[in-house]
Order: sequence, then C-alpha cells, then structure tokens
Amino acid sequence: MNNPQTWKQIASRKEYLRNEMLKPYMVSDVDQRLPQVHSVQERSRPRLTPGGSTGGEAALLALHGTLLGFGTDIGGSTRIPQSIVDLYGLKPTISRLPYLGVPVSTEGQEHVPSSIGPMARDLASIVYVSRSVANAKPWELDPKCTLLPWNEDTFQEIQGRPIVVSLILDDGVGHEVVIWDALDYIEYIQLMDQYYTVDGGGDIRRDIAAAGEPFTQLGSL
Repeated sequence: MNNPQTWKQIASRKEYLRNEMLKPYMVSDVDQRLPQVHSVQERSRPRLTPGGSTGGEAALLALHGTLLGFGTDIGGSTRIPQSIVDLYGLKPTISRLPYLGVPVSTEGQEHVPSSIGPMARDLASIVYVSRSVANAKPWELDPKCTLLPWNEDTFQEIQGRPIVVSLILDDGVGHEVVIWDALDYIEYIQLMDQYYTVDGGGDIRRDIAAAGEPFTQLGSL
C-alpha cells in the first residue's frame, strides 16, 4: 500500500482497520514500470524471483516478515507473486474493497481499473480480512466502494461447490481445435531453452561489454 497515512485516517474514523486488522508497519514498493520480473528474491529460493508487480510483499510474507499485506491488481500483480511463493492472494471484484487514498499510476483511467485485495499466508486470513472490511461498511468512507455487506449464507453455500476452471478452446475463427497430448511438454521446453543459449550467452555478453555496463544479478544467471 503506497499511502499508509490515509489508511490510518480511515482507521481512526471508523476503526475497522484498527479493530479488525493488524496496524500497518511497513510499506513495500515496486521498481520502475511495474515489472513482472523483479530483482526481489525470496530467501528460501534466492535464485528465483517472486514475480510482480507486488513481489516485495510476496517475499515478505514468504519470509514470515508479516501476516497480511494488500496489493493492487489488474492482470495478476498480487496473484502471480503469491502463487510463485505458494501463498494466497485475492483480486476482488472492482470496488469491492475501499481504494480511497491509494495512488494509481493512471489516475482517471476507469476502463480497466485495478482492484485492491489482501495477500496472506493462508486462505483463512484472506476470508477473515475480506469479511471484516466488508462488514465495516467501507462505502461510508469511500464513495466508489460498492454498497454490499458480506453475505455469510452465500459464502457458506459456495464452500461445497467444486472449483471451476474455464478454458477458451475455440475463438470462433473457424480453425480446427484439437486436444494436445502434452506429456512431453517439459522436455520440449527444456530443449528449446538450450537452443536459446546455444552460444553460451556470447552474443549477449558482447553487447553488454560494448555498452560498458555490468550484468545485473538477475541477468547474470
């Protein structure tokens, strides 16, 4: 979250953050351009990146540095890093949780808006925080927040449903779509990666040497 002061003001006015959630004590940031590949590393797997753009919060959660975080998400900025570190993140429906005071990179762009949601070490924490914030009537503070209290009956009813995964198998263009037996997929990918670096990275090394720049830690891998 980029503006903790605003959230402290919200907490002091309605007390829903102060009463129901831990007080914020750390603010993580992102690099330029909101990259999906971060220089942040998760200690248990230091050669890998937790992704982005909320990779810092994901790494912090994976290290037990915090119990709860919030991130903004359009195309996966909280879900991607949380899945990489085997934790949980939620992108709620737009305006389901309050966004008041949180800066965005494209202020006024309402066609494809981002959504703010919780990031935690377990699913129960995601549910607890979502329920607590929704029950605190955040729309009384943020006029853009949807007036929709938590529906416990509906929540309990959907717990017995199977997980639904959607796939686009045919976009209607007219081509024949077949089911591909991908048992050897990993082997193909590994072979492809070897061809990518068939020269041992020589071409890239020459370009970087010509520019007089050092390798970044991620680039040196």
